[in-house]
Amino acid sequence: MADRIRAFDWPATPLGPLEGWSPQLKAMVELLLRSPLPMTLLWGPEGILIYNSGYAVISGARHPGNLGRSALDAWPEAADFNRHVIAAGRRGESLSFKDQTLVLYRNGVREEVWMDLNYTPVLDAHQQPVGILAILTENTTRVQEEQRRQRAEASLREANERIQLALDAGAVIGTWMWDVPRDHFTGDVRFARSFSIPPEELVEGRALSQVVQSIHPDDRPHVEALIGDALRQGGPYRAEYRVRQLDGSWLWLEANGHVELDAQGQALRFPGVLLNIDARKKAEMRQAFVLSLTDRLRTLSEPRQLLAAATEMLGRKLGVHRVSYAEADLTAGETALLASWSEGPDTPGDGLETLAPGFTARLEQGLTVVHPGGGGQEPGAVLAVPLLREQRLRAVLALSQPGPRVWRPEDISLAEEVATRTWEAAERARAEAALRELNVTLEQQIRERTQERNRLWELSLSPFLVTDLEGHWLSASPTWNQALGWTEKELLGRTSLWLSHPEDEARLREVTAQVAGGQKVQGFENRLRHRDGSYRWFSWWAMPSEGLVYCVARDVTAEKQRQAELERTQEQLRQAQKMEAVGQLTGGIAHDFNNLLAGIVGALNLLDRRLKAGKLDNVQRYIEAATSSAMRAASLTHRLLAFARRQSLDVKPTDINARVVSMEELLRRTLGENIVLRMALEPRLWPALTDSNQFENALLNLVINARDAMPDGGKLTVATSNTHLDEAAARAFDELAPGDYVLLSVSDTGQGMPPEVIARAFEPFFTTKPIGQGTGLGLSMIYGFVRQSGGHVRIESQVGQGTTLSLLLPRHVAEVAASEEPLPGEPPRARLGETILVVEDDASVRMVVMDVLADLGYQAVEAGDAQQALPYIEGRERLDLLITDVGLPGMNGRQLAEIARQRRPGLKVLFATGYAEGAAVRGGFLEPGMEMITKPFSLEALAERVRAMLPFP
Repeated sequence: MADRIRAFDWPATPLGPLEGWSPQLKAMVELLLRSPLPMTLLWGPEGILIYNSGYAVISGARHPGNLGRSALDAWPEAADFNRHVIAAGRRGESLSFKDQTLVLYRNGVREEVWMDLNYTPVLDAHQQPVGILAILTENTTRVQEEQRRQRAEASLREANERIQLALDAGAVIGTWMWDVPRDHFTGDVRFARSFSIPPEELVEGRALSQVVQSIHPDDRPHVEALIGDALRQGGPYRAEYRVRQLDGSWLWLEANGHVELDAQGQALRFPGVLLNIDARKKAEMRQAFVLSLTDRLRTLSEPRQLLAAATEMLGRKLGVHRVSYAEADLTAGETALLASWSEGPDTPGDGLETLAPGFTARLEQGLTVVHPGGGGQEPGAVLAVPLLREQRLRAVLALSQPGPRVWRPEDISLAEEVATRTWEAAERARAEAALRELNVTLEQQIRERTQERNRLWELSLSPFLVTDLEGHWLSASPTWNQALGWTEKELLGRTSLWLSHPEDEARLREVTAQVAGGQKVQGFENRLRHRDGSYRWFSWWAMPSEGLVYCVARDVTAEKQRQAELERTQEQLRQAQKMEAVGQLTGGIAHDFNNLLAGIVGALNLLDRRLKAGKLDNVQRYIEAATSSAMRAASLTHRLLAFARRQSLDVKPTDINARVVSMEELLRRTLGENIVLRMALEPRLWPALTDSNQFENALLNLVINARDAMPDGGKLTVATSNTHLDEAAARAFDELAPGDYVLLSVSDTGQGMPPEVIARAFEPFFTTKPIGQGTGLGLSMIYGFVRQSGGHVRIESQVGQGTTLSLLLPRHVAEVAASEEPLPGEPPRARLGETILVVEDDASVRMVVMDVLADLGYQAVEAGDAQQALPYIEGRERLDLLITDVGLPGMNGRQLAEIARQRRPGLKVLFATGYAEGAAVRGGFLEPGMEMITKPFSLEALAERVRAMLPFP
């Protein structure tokens, strides 16, 4: 031993010569030198270091100088830590540290290292501490790799958040990211262009206050207030505002973002996307302006008042200097000013005067006339909108202002609509005024009323119609020819049924009967056939009077097309969401089943090799591995069926308290020592209708989830109670009927769940646990099982305050009989002559069942489907039991059982199934003498079930 110690080239130490060492020291040094683990001995009250080659590697350049030195002197940067360790060792205490962070200078430079440290006191013959044995494992490389992985995952999550925001928003024209603590605002090139900011400045980052300067001054206070609210509250942010463009115009944008808060509620990051809503906002503002104009005109009755109000509203809306309205006759070269509005002092030559005789007009696209300025006047911009009736110019709406101006398409379109609406309103006002003046003579009243009626019908954009009470068309306005292509001669004398779409005829007859009975009709919609064979949608208003029906229709074809397009888009979105859920579900199933199948196939391959080689060692181990993987696959299948509400439930009256108490010891072992389990069970609890086995699985899952939510320990409470839901309370639960329920709640004091996690908690394969620590099927299985049982699941949680998950199960009104658990033992064997028919379409399953029954002494016959089984059923041979799969090809197992019982009354039937949609609840599927066993099942369970169905006399 002395030679091996000298191999370290020890200097003189205060330990004295080797031959003077105590037996304890010599034994510990011998242990050190033989151990492959990095170990050191801190000897005596000063902690003198004696270590092996593994510890020498950890010491770095400080070896061999540290040999024989006090740990306090050898590692001065960790002196306080080592002093604590030596003091604890002198008291006889053991210490252990996992991933302990230390700052060392072992190679002359500062190093941050991570180590697993274990300290055990060394006792002398009198059981007094004389030293400390330390075992060290350095984890620096592993921890650094883990930190790099976490940083990479954080970067990936951040990128995914930005991508997801963009995908969710659609029509994205830019993205941003604001580092709130540093006030560092960055955006992509499209964002910079939208805000008229040089792209390189936003790539490098700006303060937010510099970015918002591009927002319209009228919108900025509101936007800043919304940003302030988002920073305080966190979560989503949305704002609409205008942004200055390089050409001086303003662009409407919609900003969508999300503020992330830290644990103290302070804003950390604020990512988001920009949407271009300019067209929509301008359309909305135009529509609002048109509605406002319509409301204003509705209050006026004098034509000049109508025109004056319209010119003022249009001028202020477009920001022009002057707007004029005049009647015009180009053939005579005359104009008559009807109304005019000007912002500020009137300027000669910049308005309607440009239309005076002697000036040349140029017609562009048949919509607008653009005129130059008057002679000697400062050039100005003029927009003139003509109003044509019967291919003749009747009136002109002129907009003008000094200096150049580019008339944008939306300005021209709005001016055209205002001109048309205003002139029609003025025409109607004139017509109404004229009607009021029809008091001179009867002939004059009739003549003028007819003329005005004709003018209204000719000018109106809406089709007018007069019918008799049977619906025959008596008079139709010319607009019908434009709307449907038919001439007035072709339409008169017919009914709407001649043009109606076949699907609308029944409803049209009903409406015609209502009008004939004296009722008004508003908003009735139907389709009429165009001359070209297509159909147009119309919305009708009809009123009967003096044996006639007066109708006004509105062509809503374009609106219907837009609605249909919207519905198609929504359906595509729903389909995309369904495909996303299917992809998530199948991906999770494939991942888990591939792992399970790998274990089964691998174990069976190894078992095959061993048996072929005649080697029986490890055979049991491979069998157990394959069986374990298969049972885990079966558990996953049951969870999937529970989520889909397609598992076969054995619903019976169940004493919930008794089930909870029977599991108490298992629950305590599952929770561990740092979690306190409290039971709060209602002593007079009602019986519940449920599957007891599925209930126990659900309770165990809830307890495991609660345990994982309390990594530092806490308290878990399992409580039961009786509750009654009235109509109002039941409506709070989806599809739950009013009545009595048994409530089981599992409450923890753990981390809690935010709202977004609660919203997804029951989704399949959704889990907040790290990869490999959960399938995400636990809560979805519980939800499917409880809903299938006729109950409901509720989650109440608050971050940092814990979670309560409650199960509502239907009440059973009778008492529950005590159950007796079967005693384990050898599988029961058959009596002489007992015969069983096995019907199974899967050859492998059928072979296993036949072999099991043969080993137990039963006479067994087999069939691959119902047709092969019928000769056995209809024969005269003895038959004691029918074992059949439910999902057989052609005739299913339930139908086969019905036929078998008709041929052989009282025949016992055992259904074996892995999925039976029609057998979701066994109580509604099985009759007396029938039982069900769920695949996969153990051979012992099959033997027990068969023997129980064939009792000894």
